[in-house]
Formats: sequence, structure tokens, C-alpha cells
Amino acid sequence: MGANAKKLMSNISASDKFSTAPVKNSYLALAHTDLAGDLLDTANFKHSSTYPDQSNIAEAEWGQLSSLRFFLSSVGSFKEAASNLGNTVFNIFCLGRESVGIVDQDGLSAQLIYTDPSIAGGPLWQNGTLAWKTSFVSRILNDSWIIKLRCTLRS
Repeated sequence: MGANAKKLMSNISASDKFSTAPVKNSYLALAHTDLAGDLLDTANFKHSSTYPDQSNIAEAEWGQLSSLRFFLSSVGSFKEAASNLGNTVFNIFCLGRESVGIVDQDGLSAQLIYTDPSIAGGPLWQNGTLAWKTSFVSRILNDSWIIKLRCTLRS
């Protein structure tokens, strides 16, 4: 917030459903699935199952803590034996809106390539071509809107 990053995830309004709570605007936090248990044990953590509206929750969304909505993946970033005590250190990347983006490459978007077997397949029409190509570059647009939190698991 100190770098004036805009929140990426919009709020989910409260409802009168049992055991739900509103979800405020949040930044995106990307983390490893091994952190799931520790997040659940953290005070004030809201699991995504308690969100009042379940229709727009991504499969990877685990929940919200403070101004962060956590998305967990088994390919999340970590380094084994990186702490002074030899524990695994997990990286949690927190992103604000427009901190990362896609750069257009000379106006080229995805292109579908198809050659009919009657043209390229010879007299028996056995070989055709179906492919796609795209020019894609993702990059950090504002690195002051990205932070990396580092943590270990509770013992």
C-alpha cells in the first residue's frame, strides 16, 4: 500500500448465509501448497469456503488474510534448507494491479495455421497441418508493486 499499488481482487459483499463473511478488496498472493495448513491455523484467516459468493472463486484460491488473497500451487517457489536452522524457506509473491502484464509484439496475436489434406497431403490426402503460433511476452511493469514474503513452516 505504501507504493500506491491498486488492489487486484475485488470485494465480495456480505450475505445472510450461515458461517460466511465479506471479503474485502485484496492483493494477490501466490504461494506453495505446503503452506495451506499454516494459513488455516493463522488468526483471522478466512478460507475461501466461507466466502458469501462461491461463483467467482478460482480453483487455486485458498483464502484471505488481511489484504491478501492466497492462491496455492504445488509448483510454488521454495528453497530447501535455506534458513539458518536448515528449514525450507517458502516465497510468497504478492502482486498489485498492473504490476505484471503482457507486451504486444508488433500487433501479432494468436494465429491458427491450417492446411487442408487435399492440398498438402499428396494423392492420398493423408497429411494435413493444424497448428497455432503466437508472439507473447510477459514482464514486470512496476516492480514496486510486487513484494516477496519469505517464511518457513511452523514446527
